Amino acid sequence: MARLSYSDEPHDIWIVAETQDGALTPLTKELVYGARMAADMMGFYVKVALLGSGVSDLANELYPVGADRVYVADDNRLAEFALEAWLKVLSDLFAAQAPEFVMFGATPIGEALAPRLAQRFGAGLIVNASMLKVDDFDRCFVGRRAAYGGEYY
Repeated sequence: MARLSYSDEPHDIWIVAETQDGALTPLTKELVYGARMAADMMGFYVKVALLGSGVSDLANELYPVGADRVYVADDNRLAEFALEAWLKVLSDLFAAQAPEFVMFGATPIGEALAPRLAQRFGAGLIVNASMLKVDDFDRCFVGRRAAYGGEYY
């Protein structure tokens, strides 16, 4: 399995898009918009992975909110979320594209895919962050997450 590695050359911030009832989820658009703000500060591109069946037309909705490029896997076998199928498509895509960061929504799909992909690529993982801040000096994200019922962050 390929490993993501640090390089001085700019890479990309990826978003794994989710759909519901044939439309992009609002969270997907929020993630793309937020990634766009961070990418502009870091000199990165925003790329989106859109998986499903009959989702090709939805790609055009991602450009106005900040996507530079959308990779679409439109196949009947991806119509419903199936962990192994989605994991295979994303693993192959990320091995070929070497993203710097990958963002998922805090949804059942994101919670199933993110840790598995992080393990496959030997990458770090921040889960359920309520706030992400860009540290442009170290070229990283700093996440804020509630603990003990919001008593500590």
